[in-house]
Amino acid sequence: MDLKVSESGIPEGFKTTELCGIPEEWKVVRLGEVAKVKYGKANPKDTGNIPVVGSGGIYSSTTSPLVDYPTIIIGRKGTAGKAWLFLRPCYPSDTTFYLEWKKDIDVSFLFNYLVLNPLSGEHAKTTLPSLQKPDLENYLIPLPPLSEQHRIAAVLSAVQDAKEKTGAVIAAAKSLKKSLMRHLFTYGPVP
Repeated sequence: MDLKVSESGIPEGFKTTELCGIPEEWKVVRLGEVAKVKYGKANPKDTGNIPVVGSGGIYSSTTSPLVDYPTIIIGRKGTAGKAWLFLRPCYPSDTTFYLEWKKDIDVSFLFNYLVLNPLSGEHAKTTLPSLQKPDLENYLIPLPPLSEQHRIAAVLSAVQDAKEKTGAVIAAAKSLKKSLMRHLFTYGPVP
């Protein structure tokens, strides 16, 4: 594929933005323009089948969800900036933020962008990395048309599925090798 480059050094069909060069039909927006950033709540006392998610991932369960729509949960303290995708009901804890959608956006597209370009809480003036709500609300993201978001998310999902399946095959091969070694070192080779 030959890309024609303009005199300014930018490929034709692209534009320079605060983030980088992006296709002309894409926009750069603040995360707060497409999602309302909300605080998680204190861990409920009851136990059920709804995952309670902290900045390090799932650590408990409860009976009632705080969120019953697809969302991205982002660590606010400790592992600040770590993103978790939930497509089912969940309960974000008080060490996290979660996103409530204002506009149509492919949640998987945004999640993959946040994983590739994580926010960092290292600028916090404490020993524990942390994020503030304005950090998230003002975070710049590229925003392609919704149909393109879907296509990008589908490709990344297929790659992730392949990665997980490959990992499962590798884990099974390691387990088989360990089992064979145990048998061979205990009983020797079978004639």
